[in-house]
Amino acid sequence: MILPSNEYKTKRKIKKCRKKTIKKRDVTDIKKINRLYDSFIDKELNQKTKHELVKEFKSRVVLDYSSVIHRNQKYSYSYSINKADNYGKYYYIDNITNKQHILINNNS
Repeated sequence: MILPSNEYKTKRKIKKCRKKTIKKRDVTDIKKINRLYDSFIDKELNQKTKHELVKEFKSRVVLDYSSVIHRNQKYSYSYSINKADNYGKYYYIDNITNKQHILINNNS
């Protein structure tokens, strides 16, 4: 006598993923902290103080930057960002001709 194949199978226990519940809890905690911060900013700080804080943040951020040139056998590589640009540019320089070419331009 041959039994049907489904009688051989046993039920598997399905485990629930804890990551979803942890993520949900963390997101609610972050939203709660953001609401507290926003209420503090709205109540405690006036426009003048807000502008002073923004000015201080901008003064501490480096806007013009160029990296040290990394030399390889045939090419050299560098990175630079200007004050007016949102993103920097990656360059490669041919060591034989010393011509600089744009490798990646994130601004366009």
